[in-house]
Amino acid sequence: MKKTTRFLSWMLSAAMAATLLAGCGGGGGETGDAGTGASESFLAEQEGVIEGEAMTGMADKVVVQSGSSSEDPSPFAPSVGGIIKNFLYGKLIDRNYYGALLEDCSMWLAKSVTKVDDYTYDIELYDYITDSQGNNINADDVIFSYKMSYEEGNFLRIGSSMKSLDKTGEYSLRMTLNTNAPGVAEDLMSNVQLDIVDQQWYENATEEERRKNPATTGPYRIVSEVAGSSTVIEAVENYWQTDKSLNPPAASQNVKTIEFKVITEPAMSAIALENHEVDSIFFNDATTLSYFFENGAPKEGYNVNLGNGTFTMDVFLNMSEGSVFADNLALRQAVLYALSAEDVLFATGNNEYTSFVPLTLGTDAMNGYQEQWDQEDYYGYDPDKATQLLEEAGYAPGELTLTFMSSAGQLNDSGRSVIVSNLEEIGINVELLTVDTALFNTYKYDATQWDFMIDFKGAGTGHITGIWDSCFNPSGFTDGTSVCLNRDDELVNLLNAVNNDPSDENINAFHYYLKDQAYCKGMYANRSIIASTDGILEIATDALGNPRPNAYVFAADYQSGQ
Repeated sequence: MKKTTRFLSWMLSAAMAATLLAGCGGGGGETGDAGTGASESFLAEQEGVIEGEAMTGMADKVVVQSGSSSEDPSPFAPSVGGIIKNFLYGKLIDRNYYGALLEDCSMWLAKSVTKVDDYTYDIELYDYITDSQGNNINADDVIFSYKMSYEEGNFLRIGSSMKSLDKTGEYSLRMTLNTNAPGVAEDLMSNVQLDIVDQQWYENATEEERRKNPATTGPYRIVSEVAGSSTVIEAVENYWQTDKSLNPPAASQNVKTIEFKVITEPAMSAIALENHEVDSIFFNDATTLSYFFENGAPKEGYNVNLGNGTFTMDVFLNMSEGSVFADNLALRQAVLYALSAEDVLFATGNNEYTSFVPLTLGTDAMNGYQEQWDQEDYYGYDPDKATQLLEEAGYAPGELTLTFMSSAGQLNDSGRSVIVSNLEEIGINVELLTVDTALFNTYKYDATQWDFMIDFKGAGTGHITGIWDSCFNPSGFTDGTSVCLNRDDELVNLLNAVNNDPSDENINAFHYYLKDQAYCKGMYANRSIIASTDGILEIATDALGNPRPNAYVFAADYQSGQ
């Protein structure tokens, strides 16, 4: 029988996922007049929609490039940048756009969600949900799935933001939060790291069964997998939600078979699309974009979608007790002023259309962003000021050596070279520590390994407070510190204030304090870009800009590979 009746937010040992999603992006320029690179009117024309007669039935097949060679599709496997799991496991709700609040979300496994008060939500499930193997899904399964998504899947917001999840009936629950920060409830019910499955099936399944033939609550099931090469998923026949009008976009079945072909190099994915080996690719570099886009429009034969982006690449300084930065504000400021975010952006293969430099820890795509920040200095590249600050910090040129840690999969050698050159220019030596994703996710919690690092961060809530909370809420870290390995009580107090009341006053108070303390710097944000053949009339995306090939609109004469 199903055992779980209550789930509390235990503080368990869990590592932060390296990258939450495949895509990243969104933001402003480094200085007030730098702008966003591409205007809003320009972006409005690149929504991935072209004219044509649409197919009325289900397309037979679409082949989609996957940039992850190591995605584990089993439930509760930590995310490593792939998107296949998005089509396998249902969520309670589906967010219709980035930052959507409850009234603008679609129900999915939840028949209804009722806000009782700012901290309490009553959830009613459909009482006829079954997975791809016929198992019924009830409240116990949902509670179990939340517990496992936290413990095994590293969906850490469950631990930091959820007080409890209680069963109130066979198909009903009450979710109680410990914060009323905007977007938190919606994120908890829709996040890609939440996998809802049948508890009995999971506990009785072997590791191979969980990976090769999982019982899925989403609209697709796994047909085959060749590790590191391809994964094929197929629309679940007689999907549990037979009333199509109640299906959210995430549960669409516009195509019978989706093949995810692993191509990790952007140039190779572009060639694959040109050669019709794939029908759709997902990327964020300027060189690849140039294959399919010029003069403000897609080239003939192609469709292009430019997303607004939801993730930033940020530099964080090690603020642990006894670190070189802990009690030296001038040194922290020197390092941040020395770094040319724009040069790093271009060195990583981006341009003003694909990426931009943020003006806070977050981007202007996030709710709560303040327009006046666009006119202010945010550690804009200034080597002269950095040199002066280094002297004020008590260091002569060549006297200080810092260890810079990055993930091999997140930053290329050119980007690392720019950062090294920037700091050497003001007299700071740099030792590189470049590690794989797994080791990076371990080392970033170890104060002895690095002096500064670069890492992707985002706001699953869609509100700027979400990225701040993920970085500095001590309850989200097993040692009660932060992404910078310290706990600043004043910063935590400001975070609590803005989470409880995201007024402009509180948002600005947090932003300016974090900026004044010089703990970190937003370096660049990438737009998530999808290109396809023009047989795809409408490129559908989820709230974070990831492709939804199951919801693509296909031309009447569409055939995969043409």
